[in-house]
Amino acid sequence: MWVAAAVLAIAVLLDLGSLIARDRSYSENENRMLAGFPKLTGSEFVSGKWFSGLESYQADQFVGRDFWISLKLGIDRFFGQKESGGVYLGKDHYLMQVQSTPNEAAIDRTHAYLKEKGKSLKIEIEVRNLDELEQVLRHGGVDRIMLDNFDTDTLREAVRRIDGKYETEASGGITEETLRAYAETGVDFISVGALTHHIKSMDISLVKK
Repeated sequence: MWVAAAVLAIAVLLDLGSLIARDRSYSENENRMLAGFPKLTGSEFVSGKWFSGLESYQADQFVGRDFWISLKLGIDRFFGQKESGGVYLGKDHYLMQVQSTPNEAAIDRTHAYLKEKGKSLKIEIEVRNLDELEQVLRHGGVDRIMLDNFDTDTLREAVRRIDGKYETEASGGITEETLRAYAETGVDFISVGALTHHIKSMDISLVKK
């Protein structure tokens, strides 16, 4: 009985601590934006989005969050886990987040962070297919859309749907041989990793003999 009472008391204290503590907009440990308190509107309330936003807010602003995350990662590493909460546990303590679909809340948190820090920076978001593109187009709030690993036909359709509303950038698998075909789709910018992936290095010494 006393164990249950103790657990309940700790939970209440943690909840109170979360209410008292100042909200953070960014987590250095996780290298990501944290959810802010969702704006309550009639449409958001009826659709259930406000409740989803509230859950994200409570999870991100939970008091002692960094401590609990570090503790869980330590336990997962001890038992040989390779993935924890959507994050791959790499060698030498590197953490690699599992790539996910575009997140509307993440765009909003980025705007909130820039406003809080008084910065005026452009926001670019990456999409991997037309479904993700439609999600971004419905929400907006970005300056450039990177279209990753699109073939030329799909890229042309993506550029048509964007219709000049945002800057467009094509990336992924583009070579010097296919560069012209991608350019003819009407995309604004093209990233060609092959220019640097296969570069030959030279060993040059500045020591005079």
